[in-house]
Amino acid sequence: MDWWLLLYSLVMRMATVLSVKHCYQCSDANIETHYGVFFINPRVIQDGNKNDVKKCDRFNVPVVECNDTCFSLNVTSLHVKGREVLPFGAAHGCSQYVLSEDVDDQTGCTKKDILLRTIPPYVVQAEYCKCNGDLCNTVNHILVPPQRTAP
Repeated sequence: MDWWLLLYSLVMRMATVLSVKHCYQCSDANIETHYGVFFINPRVIQDGNKNDVKKCDRFNVPVVECNDTCFSLNVTSLHVKGREVLPFGAAHGCSQYVLSEDVDDQTGCTKKDILLRTIPPYVVQAEYCKCNGDLCNTVNHILVPPQRTAP
């Protein structure tokens, strides 16, 4: 009888380990600078997350365990004069405890205008995309803000 209990316990532990999901986690400097307008809580409250987020590099993206959906955040802004869309930053990670309800309750992708707490205030466009698979929030490209040239 003890042997069956031990075997059952071992199988259940293996199932738990195999069912743990992982997410890519990285963030650009602009996202970290304005973290509080994009997310509701610090990452450190997530299980096993030490909040040591690396800059997004598609060839070397850190991975974290996640008990919720993974997310990708892509933020753009509009050039004041030319109205062209400019990259602002990106972030990837585990959505557990960090996404606001209006984003967390949605499936797929959600777009929001975000008011940055700058002087003067500045609005950026954020697209949050959530996914459910292991390592589903891939870092496909790195947003590089265009270099400014003198007028």
